[in-house]
Amino acid sequence: MFWIICTILVLIAFAFVFPSLRKNHVDQDASKQQNIFIAQEQLADLESRFENAEIDEESYQSTRDELEQSLYDDLKQSDLLFESTQGKNSQTKSSLVSMGFILLLIPVIAFPVYYKTGNMVFTKNVDAVEAVRVERDKAVPKNADGTPDIETMVAGLQQKMEKNPENAKGWYMLGRSYMVLERYTDAAKSFERAYKLMPDSANVMLSLADSLSMSQQGSLIGRPGKLVNDALKIEPENVTALWLSGMSARQNGDYQGAIAQWNKVLPLIQEAPKQVVQLNSLISEARGKLPTDQQNTQAEPMTPSATQVATDDKPAAEIKVMVSLSDELKAKASPDDLVFIYAKAMSGPPMPLAAVRKQVKDLPIEVALNDAMAMMPNLKMSAFDTVVVGARVSKTGQPIGQNGDLFAEKRSIKSGEKVSIEINEVLVK
Repeated sequence: MFWIICTILVLIAFAFVFPSLRKNHVDQDASKQQNIFIAQEQLADLESRFENAEIDEESYQSTRDELEQSLYDDLKQSDLLFESTQGKNSQTKSSLVSMGFILLLIPVIAFPVYYKTGNMVFTKNVDAVEAVRVERDKAVPKNADGTPDIETMVAGLQQKMEKNPENAKGWYMLGRSYMVLERYTDAAKSFERAYKLMPDSANVMLSLADSLSMSQQGSLIGRPGKLVNDALKIEPENVTALWLSGMSARQNGDYQGAIAQWNKVLPLIQEAPKQVVQLNSLISEARGKLPTDQQNTQAEPMTPSATQVATDDKPAAEIKVMVSLSDELKAKASPDDLVFIYAKAMSGPPMPLAAVRKQVKDLPIEVALNDAMAMMPNLKMSAFDTVVVGARVSKTGQPIGQNGDLFAEKRSIKSGEKVSIEINEVLVK
């Protein structure tokens, strides 16, 4: 249908162009015929007047000669005009040839070029999701081993931000990218730009504080600590801000201040028993630094119940997952596409609690997700009663979901369960 429409449009264009190209030749023939017709009318009138004896033979012959001479002169003048314009008409003929050549050349060139570079959904009947994957693969720079070149991608984002310096969210995303690459100084510069554009964002303040702290070997003394306290003024119950505020106080030797801030955190993280244990350890350590007469005035740290914390004699959390790819989506995945199998909290931090990376060619496969795979020591599956278990085929190789990825998830999964997941959805953000 697409190519039929293109052909019809080209034919319509021809219909508009060709009549105008023939106009000059038609006009010249019409003028010549008109002169002959007028002469015939005059000669017929002369013949009628002579037969009716209205004029004598001498006048008849004289007038007839004049008419014939006049017609001859008119036709000769037309021929001379034609001869004088032959060069011009020759150019017109040449123009006709050129115009015809151009009209034919345009579709001959346009069709294959558009077929090569145009929308694949129309030109090649490619599935829309596959078209997105192909275009994204072209756009994403690759390393020699075929993995995405993160450094080049971040450099490209940096160039875009220099051209659009008022994009606060863009600077924030660039800063997070630099943090992943452990380029903390560059991250701090990007967060600084975002902070100037969003001076009231607690998240931006904390990210800037974190990057500055990492740039000075984890120290929160000075500006990082001030930024944390400024973030607390905006969001007094921000867990990250309270936790970092306590760390800042401890680094400054204010152990009472550290304990006070961490005690505010404890009620906010009761659903994460492992973090409660770690924070209680920090509080106990800080209390031990206080003078003896102050140690007894500090409240005992909150202790989670025995059912909340996985003890040494209780096995670590583990969930077995069987992953397969639906028949409907197999054509949309390549054997070498990465498959991320993960468990994450039902609500709270988006970072996976445990994750395994495989390839499409490995499917179907059974894997075990457990505490040993935790990306952060204090953020494990055993800290949550139920989790979300999912699997995602990444079309770009990125751990963060992108449009066009294939995925499936199941919610409210408990430790010890066995789960079967069939990847049967296309991610659309």
